[in-house]
This record gives sequence, C-alpha cells and structure tokens, in this order.
Amino acid sequence: MVLYNDFSRFERWARDQLAPEAVLKICAVVEANLEQIARTTHAGGQRTRLITPLIRTGLVRPLPERAETAMADQSELGWTRLSRLQLGPFRGFRRQEVFELDHRTVLVLGANGSGKSSLCEALELALLGRIEEADERALDSRRYFDNAHEGRHQLPVLIAKSNGAEHQVQPDEERHRFIIIERNRIESFARIGARRPAEASSMLAALFGLTAFNDFVAGFGGSLDRQLNLALPKAADLAQRRVAIQADEVKIASEAATHAEFDVQRNQVATAFELGLDYLGLKARIGTAQTPGRLQEIRAILATPLAAETGIRPEHLIASRRAHRDLTRELETTRGALATRAQEVSYRELYHSVVALQNAHADRCPACETPLDQVAINPFDRAATGLVALGELSQLEEEANRLERQVDRSQSKLDIALRQAIEHIAKLPNIGTLAPTEQLLADGDRQGWRQLLTAARELKRLDESLVVKRAERQSLEAEVERLQTARTQLAKIAGQQSQFDADVASAKERVAAFATQTAALVVEVSAEAVAHGVEVQVKEAYESFLGLLRTYLATLPEQLMADLNEITVDLYNSFNSHDHPDDLIHTLRLPLRGGAPLEIAFAREPDRFHNALAILSEGHLRCLGLSILLAQNIKLKLPAVLLDDAVNAIDHEHREGIRVTLFGHPALKEKQLIITCHSPEFIKDIFNNHTKGAPLYVLRHHQGDHHPIVSGGKTRNYIERAESHIDDFDLRAALSCSRQALESIVTRVWKKLADVAPGLAELSLKTRRPGAPTDLSNIIQSLLSALNKGISAGALDGVWITRRDHLDAIINVRANSLAWMSLNKGTHEEEDREDFEEPTLRRIVEALRGLDQSVSQ
Repeated sequence: MVLYNDFSRFERWARDQLAPEAVLKICAVVEANLEQIARTTHAGGQRTRLITPLIRTGLVRPLPERAETAMADQSELGWTRLSRLQLGPFRGFRRQEVFELDHRTVLVLGANGSGKSSLCEALELALLGRIEEADERALDSRRYFDNAHEGRHQLPVLIAKSNGAEHQVQPDEERHRFIIIERNRIESFARIGARRPAEASSMLAALFGLTAFNDFVAGFGGSLDRQLNLALPKAADLAQRRVAIQADEVKIASEAATHAEFDVQRNQVATAFELGLDYLGLKARIGTAQTPGRLQEIRAILATPLAAETGIRPEHLIASRRAHRDLTRELETTRGALATRAQEVSYRELYHSVVALQNAHADRCPACETPLDQVAINPFDRAATGLVALGELSQLEEEANRLERQVDRSQSKLDIALRQAIEHIAKLPNIGTLAPTEQLLADGDRQGWRQLLTAARELKRLDESLVVKRAERQSLEAEVERLQTARTQLAKIAGQQSQFDADVASAKERVAAFATQTAALVVEVSAEAVAHGVEVQVKEAYESFLGLLRTYLATLPEQLMADLNEITVDLYNSFNSHDHPDDLIHTLRLPLRGGAPLEIAFAREPDRFHNALAILSEGHLRCLGLSILLAQNIKLKLPAVLLDDAVNAIDHEHREGIRVTLFGHPALKEKQLIITCHSPEFIKDIFNNHTKGAPLYVLRHHQGDHHPIVSGGKTRNYIERAESHIDDFDLRAALSCSRQALESIVTRVWKKLADVAPGLAELSLKTRRPGAPTDLSNIIQSLLSALNKGISAGALDGVWITRRDHLDAIINVRANSLAWMSLNKGTHEEEDREDFEEPTLRRIVEALRGLDQSVSQ
C-alpha cells in the first residue's frame, strides 16, 4: 500500500509536469502491475524482462482514464491501538508473559538488565519483522531471539485493536519503523550529518519513508536495449546492397557533368596548343588518314631528305692556293741561298769530323799526329770556331727542310680541296668540264681557276640555302611533336570518355537489375521499419519515464522535508523551553542526501546556519535526534510511540521538557505511549503531572530462575496513593502522600501562573532563618495572595478561580489541627502521637484532587 501511494503520487506529479502521453501510459502499466514489478530487481535483467512486453503492449492501447480517488495514507495501518503482547521464551524472558497494553499510556519500570530491552525487542520484532540490534551485531537472528537458558524461542504475538476488534499485527518495517524510538536511533539521527554517505542516505530514505520507493526505483535498469529488437537486418541488407550500386548511381548522375568536363579538357588542350584555337580547330590540324591535316602535310615535307652540305667555299680554295704558292716561293728563295753557300758545306763536314775525333786524340793533331803543344794552330779549336761561323748555314738548311715539308702538306691539302670541289662541281647542272687539277695549280691557267671559283661560289650558295632549310625543318619537326603530343592528349581524353561511357552503360544495367532484385526486400524493409519504430518508441518512452521518475525521487526529500523541519523545530524548542529564547532553533535544514550536514539557525541569528554537530551539546544533539524521530511519527500519523528508555538516554536536565512535551504537545496527546524507564522519579512525575490511571509494569531481576519478575506496579500518583492509604486506614501514610501531592500541585500552579502572568508569579517568601527552607504554608499564602490580586484585577478568571478556591480550602483547614500541621511540616516518625482526623484528611485529599484536575485542564 505504501509503495502504491508513493507511485500514485509520482504519477500525479508526472501529469502535473505535462509528461508525454507515452510516459503516462508506462505509468499506467507499472501501476497496474506494481506488485509483480516490485518483486523483481535490476540484477540479471529481471525487471527489464518483465516490463518490456508489458510496455510494448501498453503503448499501443489508449491511455486509461484515471479516477482521482483518495489515497490511503500511512495512518491506515489496520489498527488504532496496541492491545496485548505475548512473549516468551524470547531473549531475556524464559517463560511466557502477557502484557496488557490497551491504554493510552503504558509504563514499564525496571533497573538495567531487568528485561526492558527484551520487552521492547519483542515489540520491535512484532512491528518490523526484524531487530535492528541483531543486524548491527551481525548475529544469526534465530540464535539472537533464543532465550539462552531455554535454548529456543517463540515469536512474540502482538495484538492490536481497530474499531473494537482485535487482530494480530503483521510486521511492516516501512510503515511501523517510526513507532519505535530508542537510544541508538536517537543518536543515529542526531548524528546523521556525520554518517557515511551510503549509511546516511539509507537513514534519510527511512526518515522520509522512501526506503521501499528508493529500492523500487533502483530496480529499474537504465535501458531496455537488451530486451528490445532494435536491430534492422533487412535495412542493413538493403543498405549493404545499395552500397554496391551507390557508386553506380553517382556515376549515372554525373554523366552530363563528366561529358562537359571532357569537353573542357579538350578545349584546354587546344588552347594550350595555340591561344584562341578550339578543339575542332585542333582536330582539323591533326587530321586523319581520310581527311589529312597539317600533321600529314608536315610529315610529307619532312619525308623528303635534304642534300648533303658540300663544305666547299671559294675563299677556302683561294686561301689554300695562295698559301701553297707563298710556301713554294719561300722554299725557292731558301734553296737559292743554300746554293750560293754550297762550298761551305764541305768545311762544315770537316769541322764536324775533327770535333768528333777530339775525345780520341785530345793531345795531338788527328791528321798528323803532331802534339798539340807543337802545332801552329790547334785543329780542335779551329774546328769549333769554324762550326760557329757556319751556324747560319745550318739554319738555312733546317728552314729549307721545314718549307719542303709544308709545301708538301699544302700541296696535298690543295689537291684534296680541288678534287672535292671538282667532284661536287661535277654534279652541278650547266657547268662545263673543268681543267685537270695539275693545270688548275699552274699559275698560267687563270681561266680554269676562275671557272673553278665560280662553281665553288655556287656550291657555297647551295650550302647556305641548306642552313635555312634545316632551320625550317626543325620548326616543322617541333610543330609535328606538338601536334603529336596534342593528338596523344586528345586520344587519352577520348579513351577516358569511352571508358566512362562504358562504365555508365554498365552502371545503368546494374541499377535496373537492382530495382528488380530488391523489390521484395524493399517491402520487407518497410515492414521492418514500422516494427522498429514501435521498439524505438518503447525505448524512448521508457528512458523518458525513468528520467522523470529519478528526477521526482531526487526532489522528493525536499518536498517531504518542509513539514518535517517545522515539526522537528517545534518539538526541539518544546524540549528546551527553559533555554534562553535566543538559543532556541529558528530554522532546521535536514540533509537532503548522504554526506550533507544537518544545519540549524538560532533565533538570535535566523539567517546564519551552523553544523548541528559542531555547535550543540551532547544533550541538545540527542534532543534533536528525538525530535526528528517524533516529528516523523507525527507526520506519518502513527497511532503509537514506543520509547525504550529514550528519556534516560538524553540527560537529566531535559527530562521535564521531554515529559511535558510527550504528554502536552497537541500532536502527541492522542497517541498511545509505551514508555520503558529505569528511573522511578521520572515515572513518579508522569503519574503526578500527567496521568493517574496508567498501568505500570515493574520488572525486577530474577531470583535464580533466570526469568524477570514481572509485577503490576502500584500507582505512583500521590492522590491515588493517599486515597488508597485512607481506605486502608493508614492515615499517616495518606497524609505523607497528600503532603507530596500538595508540593507537586502547588509547583505546577505556580508555573502556570508564571506562563500567563509573569508579574503575579513573582512571590515574596519568608524563611525562619538563613538557609532554612520556605514553609509550604508560606508559599501557599503568597500564591493565594497573588491569585486573589489577579482575579480582582480581572487578569485571572475561570479555572484560576477554581484553583484559588481549592487552595483556600486546603489552607483553611483548622490551623491547629494535626492534619494541617503534618501537611505544613511533613510527617515524621513519633511514638505515642495523637491520631489524625480522617474527615479532615478526606477534605484535604478531595481539595487536592479538585486542584489537580483544574491544573491538568
């Protein structure tokens, strides 16, 4: 029911957020199958396997109309008051015990170790289904529940009432958690800001009642992809096949553009060949075998060979002839000079012979063998001098030899030149027969020579015309090369276009075949796309739903915290009502997530926040923890509160504030209170200030049988006890209780007066001596005087008049009566004392009861 309420609140919130219809449909699916879905978790894909087909079906259905019915709240537990607890053997109880709980307040008093905790753990197990202490100690639950001496246990049975009918309480940790308030939980929530994030998050989830909803939301996986059929095999197959023709389609589509590009390339070749020339012009120049063009024309020209160059030059012939003539003349001159000096040649030979003999006849004349020192002229010296004188003759001879050689060479060269010239000249048309070479060399044949030179000049002219023709042929050859290059380029472009056209034709065939082959597959792809759209819708709707659900969960603590903060602050300030007003809490910030601090702002500085752990005392921290737990109990409208020694777990200074709050706070007045305590004084104060008829169980330590002594304790209310003592005719004891009741009630009246009229509550009291206590009668007289003054002034009326009358009735008992003297001075043990007067004592008790009732209003 709790989870249903939480999810219903989320669904209403989603509608308020104008969530898409698909998300609202998923909400309806989840709500309709909530119990089944809640039993699954994210582990192993349990939940996604369950909800995927449900969502797939739900999305195709119309959104159901949502009836706006009131949700059951937390207060609808199926019971309004706990009636009876049966336990044992269990924990510290060896035998079965029955505790009657069918009262607004049930008190359990016992010393430490007397069995109070076992009693509370029995209630905890019956309410929650587990005992937190056992979990924290990591103990086996079955062993933990066993009574150590019996070695076994029976599960406690808790009976509750609803509309007068009794039934057994079923454990429900989520809904019953905040019924139980004990020391560990007080400290845990007081120090929630210091807990590890994970632990604090768990506590916050419990505090806000979101544990089940948290777990429920956590069970949803982030994606349904593994459960959805998101693949598109048909589309993938078609796409893969389409890839094969995609290039074909591109090629077909590019046909016109590609042809235009080919035309551009052709024109670029023509323009590169000759500026201003287009493709057709270039094509005409290149020509063909059928239609010859410039290329064929040039090739025909180049096919005719040129005549060889003769190299004959008239100036060369003239120069050669002149050189030969000059050398011949020079040779003749040299020979004439040698002829003139011919006789000197013999002397020279002689001188050479003498010089040659000098080494063999160095000391005598080689001719006559006469010693040289006896001859008139030294023959060797004479020969050496003669050779020097004949040196010029040697030079003439050498020059003649040289000239002879040169004449021979020039003759040979001239002969060759003439023969070559005559050979080439013979090929010339219109040239007569030339004279022989020997005749041409003769000086007298001038006509033949002139005829030769005329022919040589013609040969020279022909050679010069060949140079021009060669230059022209080079130009033609370059033009041929350029035309050939252009033709090659055009042929390449034509080949590319031809290949492209063939490719386009093949592509068109393949595209046509593809359309035929994939017609059935295209239909299947369309059907697949429809199914895939449904799967995608499921995926997207689920992810939107999950995102919205997580957003809602993240913001939920802040929504739930507003009222809880206010109630917590109210309870805390009530516990600490005696603190200075500046020290009371103005604003509380409970952490929204694990790891965040618990912050408070005091009344003196409402805008300045402090970490509660850093600034509050231990007692105040525990008060804050108790306030948080009680605030959640109030917010959940739980019918009962179990306080397991919780008051004693805080400190003595806060007992009164806690007690007054528990029994006086408007939100707690109607709750069933089960209070365990080890303080008799605290129980006494409850009896005398708040409840008289509350049942009291007293637990005492065992007397050897290891089972607590359980007894119904007598009332601790002084007036009830006084009446009981009167009925038992124990007047002294009755008077002693009356005295205690009067002291308690007078104090309460005085405090109430201070609340409504602080000025009147400032009493002037007299004492008999320094350090002596104030007499009770003195306090009553001063209080009566203040009440009369307030009533006379109109500041007090109604119940205050009744209170004054009851006090007046008590004070006006005969002054010298033994009963009043005992009330005023207390009762003391005395022997042989005069008896008390029962009627007077009854009047006192009756006045005390009336006064007590008026104070309790």
